[in-house]
Amino acid sequence: MVVELIDVPTRTDEQLIAAGRKLLVKLEIAQLELGRLALEFAPIGEPGIKTGAYDRVRRYAEEIGLDEVNVRNYRTVAHGWQGIDTEGFGFSLLKGCMSIGDKDGFLEALRENTPAPTRSGRWTVAAAIQFARDNGFWSHLTSRRDAVQGLIASVKRACKGLSLVAEYELDEPEREALAQALYDLALELATAREMVRPKGTK
Repeated sequence: MVVELIDVPTRTDEQLIAAGRKLLVKLEIAQLELGRLALEFAPIGEPGIKTGAYDRVRRYAEEIGLDEVNVRNYRTVAHGWQGIDTEGFGFSLLKGCMSIGDKDGFLEALRENTPAPTRSGRWTVAAAIQFARDNGFWSHLTSRRDAVQGLIASVKRACKGLSLVAEYELDEPEREALAQALYDLALELATAREMVRPKGTK
């Protein structure tokens, strides 16, 4: 069988890269906006109080045709940065820096400093995390050995507790609160992993 090749106009590498960068900006804006929409559709309530938000997030994901896990991640990040001016920063950076306490101060500091040289000219997640480390935005986690040892112990206790979840008889408010906490924890762990990753490793 002979396959006839059709001449397709080709673009240069530079044109393809530029187009990809533009799409990435639009994607990250859309991810954050989807999170805000999901948060408005299913606001995060007080722990232990049944609000039906867990099921509403699932419904929202089904209605718009997007994977539920993605919608929950977008919603969690949107909630973490709620009320903060995030203009100019993408979803990935905001997700990677969720654990920072002084979020307003951190973003302002990023705006006032030139990012490390990158081909895109924007702050990358890794560069922003390193900036946070170097400028004390995460110093409360790394300043003392006791704090680190306490954090390790807390993680181990949490892991042990999670292994027993199946044995708990949870009511609906507890199940809803625990499910949301697990999604939040997944984001926090991803950030923490970047914070402690030895330099030069992938």
